[in-house]
Amino acid sequence: MASRQKLDHGQLTAYFDRLMLSSHIRRYSISDLTADQQIDFLSRLYTQHLHTIPFENLTLLYSHPRFIDVELFPEDLAVLNLGPSTSRTSFFTQKVLCVKLAGGNEFYAKFTVENGAQRQHNENGVGYVEGDVIDGVLILDGAVLKWRKRGVKQWEVILKTEGERTRALEDVFGICLSAEDRETILGTASALIDHPGRFRK
Repeated sequence: MASRQKLDHGQLTAYFDRLMLSSHIRRYSISDLTADQQIDFLSRLYTQHLHTIPFENLTLLYSHPRFIDVELFPEDLAVLNLGPSTSRTSFFTQKVLCVKLAGGNEFYAKFTVENGAQRQHNENGVGYVEGDVIDGVLILDGAVLKWRKRGVKQWEVILKTEGERTRALEDVFGICLSAEDRETILGTASALIDHPGRFRK
């Protein structure tokens, strides 16, 4: 186990001042408290730290050295990531990524706003058949929609507007957005504006 940093009385006072912690709440030793009281005090300190010093929060929550003595479970990560993953302007939510696998008998004509991505079949008129080999993929990566077959890019389209991307989501991936859903996309970090290839690598 890693050795923990120990603070002297002056360092603790400076930290409590930085947190704007009331003098009647401050404790310089918690060894005389019960385990439950220790947890309560440390929880209060943690909450006050997150509230008072917001710019250090990402370091506190996501920095690897902070996790040395902690075992994280999926539920813990879900709570840690709730804010960043649901914020409309967070850098964690700047990309739209969809993938659709295609079978050996499936072929797609190049996507256009007028026609969508027309699914074509082989000469027998058969699309995907159970047990068919998956050898193609349609990918929407930000503003770039492309189709790869057997590892070779067949076509690529750069979507210029949110309307084009919404049409691609519906025609290619079967994801239908309501008018309300389309409206909530506007103004977010992932919204397409009139900058073709904005999300292109």
